[in-house]
Amino acid sequence: MRALFFVEPAVQRNEPAHLASTLNWAEMLRSSARRVGGDLGVVSNLEICAAWTERPTPEGPRQAFAVDAYAPLRPFGYRLNDYMRSHYGPGSRDNPLYAALSEIRERFAPDIVLMTYQNSIAEAAFEGLPFINLSQAPLLRWGHPDRICFDPTGHQVNSIIGARGEDIRRAHLSDADFAGLAEIVAGIRRHQLKEERMVAAQAELKAIGGGAPIALMAVQPASAVPCRDGLDASDVQSLLCSWADQLPPGWIGVPTFHFALRFGRDLEEALARGCPRLRLLSPDHSWIATEGLIAAADGMVTVNSNSAMAALLFEKPVAMLGQGPLSDWCGEHVADLVRGPRYSGRDILALLAFLTNRYSELVDTVTADPSVFLGIMQAMTSGVGEAHFLDLSSWSLARAKSMFYGLN
Repeated sequence: MRALFFVEPAVQRNEPAHLASTLNWAEMLRSSARRVGGDLGVVSNLEICAAWTERPTPEGPRQAFAVDAYAPLRPFGYRLNDYMRSHYGPGSRDNPLYAALSEIRERFAPDIVLMTYQNSIAEAAFEGLPFINLSQAPLLRWGHPDRICFDPTGHQVNSIIGARGEDIRRAHLSDADFAGLAEIVAGIRRHQLKEERMVAAQAELKAIGGGAPIALMAVQPASAVPCRDGLDASDVQSLLCSWADQLPPGWIGVPTFHFALRFGRDLEEALARGCPRLRLLSPDHSWIATEGLIAAADGMVTVNSNSAMAALLFEKPVAMLGQGPLSDWCGEHVADLVRGPRYSGRDILALLAFLTNRYSELVDTVTADPSVFLGIMQAMTSGVGEAHFLDLSSWSLARAKSMFYGLN
C-alpha cells in the first residue's frame, strides 16, 4: 500500500516550511503503511521535503518529491490569493503544478493520495485515485485530546459532512443514543465551567452585551476562501465591519481572534469606534477559544471556522459565509441569525454521532494501532469509500465519550 502525502507547496504566512507541522500526521500514517510492506512519500516544496527527509527514522530512507513553491503561482501573476482561490474551482491542467504532480504520480505509483489542503490542481493531477482529506476533527478542541479526521470526498469543498448531510441526519440511532449524546453535550458545557478563565470570559461577554443578543464573530487569519456574500476573506477588518452592519436589529457583534491573528489594541478600538455595533472583550479574553464563549452568546458569524460545531451543539444559530465542511449545516447570511438554528438539536446530535464514528480518530489511537489507518486505506482502495464512514454499526456512546475529556 503506497500513500502519497500532499502538502500545499505555495509559501504560507511568509514561511516556506509553515505547513511542516502536518508531517507529524505523515509520520504516524507512514508507520501504519510500513507495517504491511507499504510506504508513504511526501510531495511539497523543498523546505517541507527537507524537513521530512531529515527526520530520524528506524524504518529506512524517506521518500520526498519537491516541487517549486512559486511556479504554480506564475499563471496568476504570482498573486498567492488568486492561486489559492483557484483551488475551489475546477483544477487547471495548464498549471506547472499539474505537470509536476503527474510526473510524480508516474514515478511513485501511489495507491491513495492524502491531502491536508484544498487544491483542485492536485485533485486533477491525481484523478482516478482514491483521496483522503486530512484535517483536525471539527470537534471542540479546548481542553480535549488531539484528533484527526479522514474525509473521503472533499475538504473545504465537497466534504462528506455536507455532501451526505441527509444520510447523516437519517442515522439509525435509538432514543437512548440520542439521550446519551445530549448528555455528552451537557458534559462538555460542565467541563468548560471548570476553567476559571473561561468562566470569567463568559461573564465579561454577557456584561458587555448589556442584555442585547450577542453574535460572536470568529475571525481567522487572512484566507482565500470564497465568501457567499462576495466579501474578501483576506481583508479581516472589512469582514468585521460588514458583518456588524448586517446584524439583525438590536444585535451586537463581538470579535474573537484566532491565535495566529491578533490586531493591536489601538486598531481594535478604532474598529469599534467606526462600527458602533461591535464590542470588544478585554485582551485576555478575546483570545479565549471561540467554542468556550459560545455558550454565553446568542449566535455566531464566521467564514468557515470549525468552532461553528460548538455553536451547533449548543443550539445556537450560525452564519457561515465561506465554504467549509459545516457550511450546509449553517445559515448563509448574517441576517439568518434571527431565524434560529438551521437544523434541530436531534439532527445535530446525529452529526455528532457521525463525527465520533469513523470520520474522526484520536491521534494517540492512530499512532498506537496501525489497523485504524489501514482499515481506512482498504475501504478507499477497495471501492467501499463513503459507505465506510456512514456505517454506524460499530459506533457506541463509549466511543463518542472517548473523544472528549472531563465527561465524568
